[in-house]
Amino acid sequence: MKKRSSHAAWLIACILMAIVFSVPLYYTFANSLRSLYSEPVNFIPRNPNWINYNYAVTLIPFWRYLGNSFIVVSITIFFGITFDFVYGFAFARLKARGRMFLFMVLLAQMMIPGFALQIPQYIAFSHFGIKDTYWIWILSGIAGNPFMVFLYKQYIETVPREIEEAAFIDGCSIYMTIPRIYMPICKSIIAVAFFRLFISEWGNYMTPYMFLSEKKYPLAIALFNMSYTIPSDPSANVEPIKSAAALLFAIPSIIVFFLCQKQLVSGMTAGSVKG
Repeated sequence: MKKRSSHAAWLIACILMAIVFSVPLYYTFANSLRSLYSEPVNFIPRNPNWINYNYAVTLIPFWRYLGNSFIVVSITIFFGITFDFVYGFAFARLKARGRMFLFMVLLAQMMIPGFALQIPQYIAFSHFGIKDTYWIWILSGIAGNPFMVFLYKQYIETVPREIEEAAFIDGCSIYMTIPRIYMPICKSIIAVAFFRLFISEWGNYMTPYMFLSEKKYPLAIALFNMSYTIPSDPSANVEPIKSAAALLFAIPSIIVFFLCQKQLVSGMTAGSVKG
């Protein structure tokens, strides 16, 4: 009886939290369907104006900015996952002189807030002459993310060495063990890294704003910096259009979450169930 009561209490708490987190999203949706002419927001839209979504993608170069966002995110995810995994594998499996010292340096970097590095990065990239190019994200991905490298290292160390030794006996080199052995085993933690990189870069505002020109802006900056106006009526209230654009902007993040949901749960709990 006590166990059932505890289960019911947790279920009620989860339902209440789901409602709390869903209300702002629904309010944005309701706001996106109201009229452009001073109509109050109704919890249940009476005369939904779906044309606001058409305005959201036609009044500004929405698709160009969306394409820029996917370019930046794709570069970040590809280079981030590839090099972070290799670095984590090196710390976990390769025995080299000075490895622990370098790992301490890596841990120290995790304590430095990201905004403290923005000015040195701006000076360095400006000196290299790569402003307004995607080389910024390529070099950042090659440099690695300290937290993700640490996460990969800790996870790879839980993989039994016997699997690696069996691969060596079958003729697999140490370089081939990464794509053939370790990456399939570590797919749950890779999903965590994928989701983390996607969310952080999809909504990243500061870095693209510092380095890119308006033509290469991702959608996150465009929605903040670009002004929606109705050509036939510049005085019209464009808040519903902005709400529609914000919902369209959120759709890829929601899709990625649901695609990675199972792997995210297993990846987050892997450290507690692996011996």
